[in-house]
Amino acid sequence: MLQRKARSQLTKRLVPLYAAVFLQGFVLWYATEKLFMTSIGFDAATIGVMVALYSAVILLTETPSGILADRWSRKGVVIVAAISLALSGIIGGLSTNIPIFLVSACFWGLYFSLYSGTYDSILYDTLLEETGKSEGYEKLLGTAHFFDGFALVLGSILGGIVAELIGLRETYFYTAPIALLSIIALLSFKEPKLHKQEVASPILLHIKETLGAVLQKGTLAYIVAVLVLTSLSTFIVLEFSQVWLIALAVPLILYGPINAGILAGYGSAGALGRHLQLQKKSTLFTVLALAIISSIILAASSNIILVVAALIVITITFTLITIAFTKLLHDSLHSKIRAGAASAVSSIGRTLIIPIVLVFGYVSNQSSIFSASWILVGLLGFIGVFAVMSFTKSHR
Repeated sequence: MLQRKARSQLTKRLVPLYAAVFLQGFVLWYATEKLFMTSIGFDAATIGVMVALYSAVILLTETPSGILADRWSRKGVVIVAAISLALSGIIGGLSTNIPIFLVSACFWGLYFSLYSGTYDSILYDTLLEETGKSEGYEKLLGTAHFFDGFALVLGSILGGIVAELIGLRETYFYTAPIALLSIIALLSFKEPKLHKQEVASPILLHIKETLGAVLQKGTLAYIVAVLVLTSLSTFIVLEFSQVWLIALAVPLILYGPINAGILAGYGSAGALGRHLQLQKKSTLFTVLALAIISSIILAASSNIILVVAALIVITITFTLITIAFTKLLHDSLHSKIRAGAASAVSSIGRTLIIPIVLVFGYVSNQSSIFSASWILVGLLGFIGVFAVMSFTKSHR
């Protein structure tokens, strides 16, 4: 009875947080971003430069923002993230050339760095405060992914309609007020305080503890490697998904539904993550096999139905892998460094994203997006190896 009451209280407490996740995921321009970019002068190579630039912004700000969240306020950090997302939309809508759009991309990078790892940490510590244990964290994280994915799907559908009936530029302008609405939801959320209990340590010691936690040897190193490479692979798929569509000459009217389908994979993975036993080796390795097969299809097929199906499946599998290994990561971290360490993991990935997306964009531009896709196949191979090693170490 007491456990059921605690779960009910937990769900009620998390409603404003889920609302904020939804509102920050309701971005209209994602559905047609690459079309807008090509209309103001971008090509596959300069798209890679744009991704590298905002990745550099994330690299410089992500770990500091996570440490700030641990020492100040995680809720405050995601409020600033909402403001950064709104500014990205406004500047993006005003863009008439590549340099101005790159400023918009930098604000989006700042948004991502503030967002990354913070919501995950809030969920984990809220669960600990309400129930005293981490059991069920995958379900909470899966629910957050579901709401985020649902918002991304709706945003894609509406974004495609707005782009077709009004214009590509308006998708940026209309997103800004939606992002700011998330601040209202966040202000009503009761932030957990577990991370404040021991954060009074000197800032340099705190930074040392944060970085030390994610750079240690052993099983955690393999968990970090899986999360880093999965994050890198996810970024490639999401950032270049429309380049596959452009290469296949897909009509504009189909961009919204296709992008919605791809992002629905993200949301449906959140729902699946609530029910699948992702910590079982057989389940996780089945997910990995599906991801590898999908990446090979992206490299080897020019059939639009197969390519879109592969993009959807690979989004689902990447999200499931992330949910499974995020749980393992947080189980290994202390609350006082949780957000900072999670952000540091993402920052490690960012150091790889910058050169790899430049290479991916260059190969796409010089040869084709299909040739570049073999890079993705290689990354999936490494993810599989590190996943096997993490399970081998943890089950000895």
